[in-house]
Amino acid sequence: MKFNTSVIALALGLATQVYGKGYRCKEHYVIGRSDSCDDVLDGSDDHYNMRLRDLLMLNPTIDCDKLSNGQKLCLKSDNYRDENETGTYIIKKTDTYEGIAKKLGTTQEILYRINFSSYLYMEGNDNIKHQVGNHVFYRKDHYYIPDFSKSKEYILSKHRKSTTTKKTTKKKSTTKTITKTATKATGKAKQTSYACDKHVVVKHGDTCYKIYTNKNVNISSNQLLKLNPNLNCDNLRSNTKICVSSKNAGNNKIPNFSNSKQITLK
Repeated sequence: MKFNTSVIALALGLATQVYGKGYRCKEHYVIGRSDSCDDVLDGSDDHYNMRLRDLLMLNPTIDCDKLSNGQKLCLKSDNYRDENETGTYIIKKTDTYEGIAKKLGTTQEILYRINFSSYLYMEGNDNIKHQVGNHVFYRKDHYYIPDFSKSKEYILSKHRKSTTTKKTTKKKSTTKTITKTATKATGKAKQTSYACDKHVVVKHGDTCYKIYTNKNVNISSNQLLKLNPNLNCDNLRSNTKICVSSKNAGNNKIPNFSNSKQITLK
């Protein structure tokens, strides 16, 4: 009987050590030197069909502008909304978003990201009256970095293709160098910006939520972030131009407003 008790105790002890804090990531990608969030989304499209908001929801602490070589990004989790690990807070009339984040031991940005699927927009307290009674999801352990201890690495489709042509690339390295030099000389280098078609100019009191839900704009938060990859919704500055319409956005490019038409928010 003593033997059985000790075996059970040992088993329970091992079980509690299998995973660390945070939700369990099932599959992840390891960032390379030149990778961006757009590269991850494009490369995993054949398997996950992820949007930017999905990536941010699974990795709420990342900064897409400051990804580091070797950093892991979770692409799939099997217990993201586990009821034993996730709590809910009901918004009250007297609440502020900053106050809610403080009560839940995290930041507004993290709560905003993990509650994307609930359409909770934690930007500016002017819209909190419309959120009264809504649930805010948060982690009971207040830990928002994924646990990768049992996660399987996923190879993006673009890297699968490059692996098969690695030997050929080495043989043609001299040709590539010549081609790159010619490209610079002819001015056909890869563009770092795209042509914005329509934009708004930020005024005092504007928020990202107010902009992308406006009748004259009417786009998703995901589209707004894709059109403006360097946009910081927590620190909007007056007179800043924000692109709200373009057919050429993507790949972490910065909007060019030279031929863009300004629209007014209703």
